[in-house]
Amino acid sequence: SLSFSTFLRFSDAAVILCSDVRFHADHMEVFIDSRKNDQFRAGSVVLVARGTGPACPVNLTARLIAAGDLVGKDVPLFRSFDARKKRIVLGTKQLEYARLQYTLLPMLANLLGLSVEETTRMYGLHSARSGGASQAAALDVPDRVCKQHGGWRSEKAKDMYVKDTRENRLKVSRANGL
Repeated sequence: SLSFSTFLRFSDAAVILCSDVRFHADHMEVFIDSRKNDQFRAGSVVLVARGTGPACPVNLTARLIAAGDLVGKDVPLFRSFDARKKRIVLGTKQLEYARLQYTLLPMLANLLGLSVEETTRMYGLHSARSGGASQAAALDVPDRVCKQHGGWRSEKAKDMYVKDTRENRLKVSRANGL
């Protein structure tokens, strides 16, 4: 939910510390110390609006931080974990890509009613970045704002992630009025 709403790559999300997150009544701020495409290595702040649904990234992030009593602490927000026992035990190290893929894709396959192999072919951890950007574009969020939010330097870079909806693609031929 956080990667989807912030258009973050896994490598950007994995290095977020709990101390990099600030909560406000209607949103949260996530400080990204350094992104892959951060030309000046100055970092950036991504704003995320508080929603009301069960997948609200602000509420989920707040619950995650509160559950570990990690408010303001310099520990990774997304940490290693052990789920082999009846409950999940959080580690102290940064979550690794392979571990997340190993656990997340089977859960997604189960939700979608697909095999793990089909899900792995269709989705990757970059799907959240692409899905969030595509959703924003479909809802007519201005390109400039999407570029800033996703940390893209150019339209071309942003457009590589955006998948147009069927309805938007049909607008082209409908505009001809035939």
